[in-house]
Order: sequence, then structure tokens, then C-alpha cells
Amino acid sequence: MKIEVVSRESIRPSSPTPHHLNSYSLSLLDQLCPPLYVPLLLYYTNQAKLNGIDRNLDDEESSCRYRCDVLKKSLAETLTKYYPLAGRIEDDVSVECNDQGVDFIEARVVGKEVYQVIQLTDSVNIDVMEPFLPFEPYGEYGSTFGLGLDLVSKALLKIQVNVFDCGGIIICAYIFHRIADGTTFVNFIKDWAATARGGSCTLDGAKLKVAVMDEPRYELSSLFPPRALLGFNVNEMIETEKGILTKRFVFKALNIAQLKKKCIHDAKAAYVGSDYEGEEQEQQLPTRFEALTSLIWKCFMDVDHQSKARQQEDVAVLRQVQHYGASFSLNLRTRMNPPLPSNTFGNAVGLAMAQVSHNLDNNVEYAELVSKVKKAIEQIDYDHVRALQSADALSNIEKMKPKLEKGTVLLHFTSRCRFPIYEAADFGWGKPTWASLSKLPTKNLVMFMDTSSGDGVEAYVSLKNEDMVEFERHEELLAFVA
Repeated sequence: MKIEVVSRESIRPSSPTPHHLNSYSLSLLDQLCPPLYVPLLLYYTNQAKLNGIDRNLDDEESSCRYRCDVLKKSLAETLTKYYPLAGRIEDDVSVECNDQGVDFIEARVVGKEVYQVIQLTDSVNIDVMEPFLPFEPYGEYGSTFGLGLDLVSKALLKIQVNVFDCGGIIICAYIFHRIADGTTFVNFIKDWAATARGGSCTLDGAKLKVAVMDEPRYELSSLFPPRALLGFNVNEMIETEKGILTKRFVFKALNIAQLKKKCIHDAKAAYVGSDYEGEEQEQQLPTRFEALTSLIWKCFMDVDHQSKARQQEDVAVLRQVQHYGASFSLNLRTRMNPPLPSNTFGNAVGLAMAQVSHNLDNNVEYAELVSKVKKAIEQIDYDHVRALQSADALSNIEKMKPKLEKGTVLLHFTSRCRFPIYEAADFGWGKPTWASLSKLPTKNLVMFMDTSSGDGVEAYVSLKNEDMVEFERHEELLAFVA
């Protein structure tokens, strides 16, 4: 497979950003997000003839050229509404909305078809995706490995459109997390695609008819005013180093259902013979997120504990208590009173955290982990959000953090499940055949995505190389992956 970069350019908003909007204020929630890029890859097989969008084009080359023109023109139109994305981070509290544009790379792929690339990723190895990315998410040796804005350019959005000889396309988009969360990212893709679908663009450059969509709402900085973060560690959940590997694990609906039942079975077994034996009837099946989080967290703890024993060449280490934490990124829009609309731009994200102690003699069960995950999420409520909005927000954050034991090992979870990615990303030639993530430039990170069928879950797990070797062959994990 050969990939040739055809062009590199900056796509600017089609209309200049008004002077009174030249500075966009970050919110406190934006400031607290890690400075890394978050990926989304959209795979389209040869569907150029769908919807009659190019019925008058004579060949595949003209068809692909047409679609790239549509993508660029509709992107420029969409950026007029999402104008901060075309700007540059100015300092810790604002974006200069100077219309410098987003990075847009067009590449030609020879030797493979899109469906073949998808087949290659059926295994857990996702390195095959790397050539389709607009930049190396780990950076060069000695760099920040995906953190910060010093990689290639300071653009807040980077896009690469990979055009295949077969007529298929892979669109890869990376957005800077400090300016947008997953909800905003998907809203942007949805608006971009709707603008492309509603267009009357032709090869001679006719203007697009912009689809009518809800305008992004820029109000988070007034609800969560930015703060001076001197001495406040915003990257404590993010650990970067060389030798990190990301792999993809697929959980089908049937296996998820079995995992949920196992969690309940473990809970009932724990009640037998106890004073609470009658309460097992009140047990409810965990959610997909709670069940999968518990499974991956448990396998991760086993792997980490075994790794420490090997490093110290001492089996007795397995009997020592090790403390583990799991953190979860949660959408705060639905946890406010009144709730914020989904088109609120920025990072409306809060962090929940659970912790547990683990050793060889006290093997933690799924029921306990599900309970801890559930309780941690329940604590991110209206009162929690109000504390983030107060004048004492930073001190409140410190007070709300669980008291982690010294040496606690953290594993972070985030999810794009239930996001309408497949429905949103129809640019006029049909929904994507598949949507995926790519390499994640931090260790001990798990991101969930829906499968293309919508009833399963893909877990992208990022660990140190040596930990991944043990993790991917953990018996309990293998019992539930596809």
C-alpha cells in the first residue's frame, strides 16, 4: 500500500469572523482538559454513485475530485459557525479567532481498497491506521508525545482525506481536546456533513447551499469562568512516555449480556450467608459502560500487580496491597439544572473517580467494581456542578477529589458510545461503513466506541508495551471479546 500526499493547505472560514468575535474565552472546564489531540476516522467504501450526487461524472478520478472539493468547500462554510476551531490558542484562557484555518491534507492511496483496510483492523492491531493520520500523534523522539501544540502546526483541527483508487475514502480528523469534547466534535462533524449534503457544489465551484442547523452555543466560559491555574496540575491523569501501545478489543452484544449477568451472579454470591441475603433480588443489571469498565479495570489490575512482582523478582509482592483508581469522563450538560443543550460548544466534562485495593489474597470481584463505578458516577450531580461554577471552584475541585493512597495506579476511561457518529457523518455518499479511533498518545487510557452495528462496543486500550502483552491474553478478557 502506497500513500502519496497530493496537497497540504489551510482551510479558512468562507466568511471572515466578525471583529467582536475575534477572541474566544476558554472555560475552566476547557482549561482542565488535557492538551492532546483526539482522533476520529471515518471509512467509506466506493459509494460515490449514491444519491445521484455525481451522476454526470465520467470516471472515478473525477468523482473523487468532486468529493474532495465538496469536503473543502463545506468545511469552509462550517467553520464560519465553528470559528474558534480556525483560530489559535493565545494563552491559558483564550483563543485568538484569527481565521488562520485548519490543516487539510489530501492523500492518494494505491494498492489497497477501503474494505481491505477495515479487514486488516479486524485483529487487535491498529497500526495499519497510522498512514491515514494527518500527523504522528506520538511526535518525534524527545517531543511531548501528542501533548501540547508543538506538533507540526498549531492548528486546533487537523484533517486528512485519503482517496483510494477504488473510489473509497477515509477521512481522519484530529481535534484539540482543550477546545472541544466528544459531543462538540460529533456536532461539528454532523454540521460539516449536513452542509456537504445540502450543497449544490459543482466542479466549476458553485456556492454551497448551507443546510439549516442549530448554531453552536458559546456560553461555557460565562457558566464556568476561567481561572489562574498557577500550581494546579491539570495533567495528573495523563502519563506519556515511549513504548506505549494501543490495541482494539471488540465486545459483541451477546458477550456484553453475559458479562452483565456475571456481575449480578457475583453480587448474589456475595450476599449468600450474609445479613443482607434478601437484598440480592434488588440487584439490577449494570449498564454496558459499568460492566465493561469493571472487566477492563479488573484485568488491568491483575496485569499491573503481576508486572510489579516480575520487576522485583519477588512473588511476595503479589500479597502486598496495591491501590488502584479508575477515572471516568462524564458529560455535564445533562447534569446541570436546567440541562445545557447538546450544541453547547466546548468541554462540558466532569471527572468521576473510583478506587479499590487489590492483592492475591483479596481478589476483587466484578460486583464490587460495578458498585464503585456506579457510586462514583452518581456523585457527579447538580451539587457537584454548582461547586465547579463557584468562585472557589479550584479549591472545591481539590476537596471533591478522592483521597488517593500513595502509589495509586490510575486507569482512565472515556466513551463515545451512543454518539450518533454513523448517522451524523453522511456527506452525501452514504453513512460510513465504519468509524474508529487510532493510536492514543497516553498510557493507561481506555476509549469506548459503538460498533458499526450499534449493539456492540469497541474498546481502544492504551498501555505500556510490556503490560499490553499480558493484558491481551488475560483469560477473563478473552472470555468476552469477539
